[in-house]
Amino acid sequence: NNNNLLLPYFRTMATNISWLASALLAASFVSAQDLTCRNCRGGNLKCTSDTSIQAITDADCQVCMKSGQKWTWPCSVEGLCWCWDSTKPKFKPALPSGYDEAETKPCDIFTEEMFNVIAPNAIHPYTYDGLCETIDMVNERYDEKIFKVGSLEQQKNEWAAFLGHTTHESAQYTAARENLVCARPVDMYGMNYCKPCENSNFDWSNRYCEVSMVANGRFYEDYCDKIVTPPHGCVCGPTTEVDREDFKGLINPNAVFFGRGAIQLSWNANYIKASYVDLLP
Repeated sequence: NNNNLLLPYFRTMATNISWLASALLAASFVSAQDLTCRNCRGGNLKCTSDTSIQAITDADCQVCMKSGQKWTWPCSVEGLCWCWDSTKPKFKPALPSGYDEAETKPCDIFTEEMFNVIAPNAIHPYTYDGLCETIDMVNERYDEKIFKVGSLEQQKNEWAAFLGHTTHESAQYTAARENLVCARPVDMYGMNYCKPCENSNFDWSNRYCEVSMVANGRFYEDYCDKIVTPPHGCVCGPTTEVDREDFKGLINPNAVFFGRGAIQLSWNANYIKASYVDLLP
């Protein structure tokens, strides 16, 4: 299925967001794992590091396997070092909520009728079936479930928070890409291009940019913190219009980090962090 709603929470690329839920390894299960490494000994267990939090190596984490190290760095930072069973895919588990798994399925609470009410004009890639399918696949992989822990009231609260956030960010699921940057993507010669726009030059009624931000030799550099570099942020810099006469005002969106997906993920540092939580094989 090509239509998934949650995927931008977990995987974002500078190219078009991929919504391929069918590519998820649904058969891969992640059991409860040690997020401190204190019990990470023997067999296939390996104490590994989370470089999305801080600059750290696996070697730095080895001290955390010793008793009495929990108050010193890096062991003192929750989740910075975690225990990985190397016989399984390397997916860091979510921090435990402390709640038991609920009996009611997520999409028995949030129905398709509700989806159609709050997002009557939803566009690709946002679909109700894609949302429910992705939730089920993610919940098969992780012990900590999405919309499926705690009481029924807690499940409803989690849904409300998620829907309030994502419908606001995506204009009720009508924006897969940030409107001011790529409201009307242009397909030319097998590639996809965007026309970035300032608010004063954007026709919101028709979702059309009158004057491109990169016209007349200017460049686009929004959502780019050049101080942040790998592994803490994707490489970024000034982006100019494509150097072709018939591409006036257009940029290659693969080089910029504007808002994409249901949460309109943006900035080069956030993109690289999201990429570490990879749901695709």
